[in-house]
Amino acid sequence: MKAILAILLCTSAIATSAQSATFTVKIPKIDQIATINASYVNLRKSPSATSPKLQCISGYGEIEIGYNLKPYDGLRPSPYYLEKGITVPVLKEQAGWCQILVSGISASQPWIMG
Repeated sequence: MKAILAILLCTSAIATSAQSATFTVKIPKIDQIATINASYVNLRKSPSATSPKLQCISGYGEIEIGYNLKPYDGLRPSPYYLEKGITVPVLKEQAGWCQILVSGISASQPWIMG
């Protein structure tokens, strides 16, 4: 009986502390969208044709997406492309480039020539 009471007290303490936790979410302002109108459009790290391309390595049931990826375990990085016709939100524009929002990418959001 004492063990059950101790478990209940611990559980209620955990539940109480979980309720008081707070966090902040940053939601980007989206005013424009872009449609990818060509195949094999390079997604760049910054608004420059010489900046690193977004890459992916796929294997062993996982996909790694990022810039300047290194080969490992016989797997080589390949360019990461969006399908032609897909529509993406535009975060900002700079000198003919658009930074777009691509879900599933933990690296900095990529840029495309706009």
